[in-house]
Formats: sequence, structure tokens, C-alpha cells
Amino acid sequence: MRDAALAGPITGALTDLCDWLTGVLGDGTPVRPAVPASAADGVDVWPLELLADGGSPDGPLRLRVRHLVVPAGPLTGAVAVLDRIIVAAVGDDRYRPVFEPVPAHIWSTTGVSPRPALVLDVPVQVTRPVTAVPRVREELSLHLAPVHPIRGRVVGPGAVPLPGITVTGAGRTTHTDPRGEFTLPGLPGNRAVPLHLTGRGLHLRAEIAATTTEPVVIHCNIEEV
Repeated sequence: MRDAALAGPITGALTDLCDWLTGVLGDGTPVRPAVPASAADGVDVWPLELLADGGSPDGPLRLRVRHLVVPAGPLTGAVAVLDRIIVAAVGDDRYRPVFEPVPAHIWSTTGVSPRPALVLDVPVQVTRPVTAVPRVREELSLHLAPVHPIRGRVVGPGAVPLPGITVTGAGRTTHTDPRGEFTLPGLPGNRAVPLHLTGRGLHLRAEIAATTTEPVVIHCNIEEV
């Protein structure tokens, strides 16, 4: 698989494929990066699509550049060229034949009558830039901070519990249960924690003191429905 970080994925794949086809044919047949045309001889190669080919978010970007390969000349000669290309591609995993019909619009837009052709995928990858991480030159120190859960209930008028309210605090989110109760674990125990409540058109902010260990009750001016 070519690393296309320098040449670019499409340029690199097209160049590789044309060089490979020239070697496979080996008889001086011209191989042209060109839109399919009514030429007397040679092979036209045209990139059709750029497709994702798996990979991971942290690894190189993996792509497939899909090409249309169209031999020129009489029918029997064009078919013989395609036969040689298919046989060679079977033994070389860098080039993957795609046995699907050629899109009909290719012929109508180029003005060329439909003729024997082959679709080939060329895998490429683009290396992601690596960010330099500065070296740690001092001893590491560990600072412990107390944490504790916050438990509470959200109620409306008449202390009616409000289920399904979204409660967010210190980067954590939960929802009230059918009894209007919620728990946010692992919140800072050395400072006040602002809570944001949303739901049913409600937008409310409440601040819970750092020393709070008992369940809190948050009253909202909203009816249960």
C-alpha cells in the first residue's frame, strides 16, 4: 500500500496504476491518464471515486482510489487486454478488481460508445501528523482531592416528583428516575458544584455546597404531566 502523504492519494494511486499497467502489458501499449476516448490504441485510466477503506482514528487514513480502465481499439484486442490485467491483479493485492457494471453516465458524458472496461481499486494511506510531546524533566507529583456523590430529588409543586429531568454537574450527566431521584458520582468534595437541570422546557441552575452529604431536594415551578 502506497503512503500518499507526499504525492497525494489520488496522484500517487494514478501514477502507480499506470506504471503497473505498463509493466503488465509489456508490449509498449500506451497507458494514458485520461478520460475514456475513441482512441485507436492504448489504455485510458481515469480516477472515478475516493473511498474510505477502514482504519482507526489514531492510525493512518486508509483510502481506496477507484479507477476506470478502458482499452482502446477493436473489441477482441480490448478484451484480451482486460484478460491480462485481471489475471495480473489476482496475484497482486495492491490492485483490486471491482466486478460491478460501469456507471452508465460515464459513456453518456464522455460521448464514447459503451465498450469493454474494468474498474480497479488502488489502496492508499495518508499518515497522520504526529504532535511532538515535550519530555517530562521534573518529578511527577500527585495531588489528591476529595470526591463524593451528590444525591437528590427534583420535585414540582406539591412535592410531586419530576422524572426524566436531565441533571448535569462537573462534566457528568444523569436523569431523574420515576421518583424524581438522581445520583451524580465522583464530584469534587472541596468546592461548590453548580448543577444544571433541563427538561420539559425547564432550564434551572442550582448550586450545591461542597460540604453537602445528605440528599438535596430541588424544587421546580413546573407541573408533572
